[in-house]
Amino acid sequence: VGADVLHELPTAMIHVLDARGSDVTFDVPGVGPVRARLPLLGRHQVANARLAIAAARAFAPALTAEQIEGGLEHARWPGRFEACPAEPRLYWDGAHNPQGAATLRAAWREALGDAPGVLVLGLSEDKDADSMLEALQGPWRRVVAVAARSPRARTPDDVARRVTAAWPGVPVTTATSVAEGVAKALAALEPGERVLACGSLFVVGEAMAWAGGGNLVCL
Repeated sequence: VGADVLHELPTAMIHVLDARGSDVTFDVPGVGPVRARLPLLGRHQVANARLAIAAARAFAPALTAEQIEGGLEHARWPGRFEACPAEPRLYWDGAHNPQGAATLRAAWREALGDAPGVLVLGLSEDKDADSMLEALQGPWRRVVAVAARSPRARTPDDVARRVTAAWPGVPVTTATSVAEGVAKALAALEPGERVLACGSLFVVGEAMAWAGGGNLVCL
């Protein structure tokens, strides 16, 4: 199935890529053009959608254009660069390695126009924190360092020290919990700014719990 999927990858033409997702036409072999509004944010999710379409057709060759369109338009990937349903100024992403952080950084730039904001950041002890910070460097006016309720979490003070070393001049504060960190970040926002909670799926899960929504089982 793997080789067949690779040979049947649809091509994609992106018409719009913004904070609502992507308006894309997929040219699906054996089906034809399928235009859909993909609610997942970022160019990388268009690439993921291409693979998902090919995999779905490998297992269900009779899928129609309408079924593919409906599946794409109802897709959700909890905790992966999405807006909080209850607080439109808050976004979260569970990227926890340098490659994921670089993808997140590119998506923030492309989908949100590199909106300035406040970063709520928690990192795990077993991850390459310094490389992640290098990849995440961006329009952050302030950072709130946090620790998720995980035995692998770095302390807020450790995260803060690493941020100060990596991004001189960016103010850093700490919070006793992810919930407190998100509240602090939102309170510090200026007009047009956003909050990004990231660095760990544990951080994202606690941010989602604070917001009172999200399917945490999917994390």
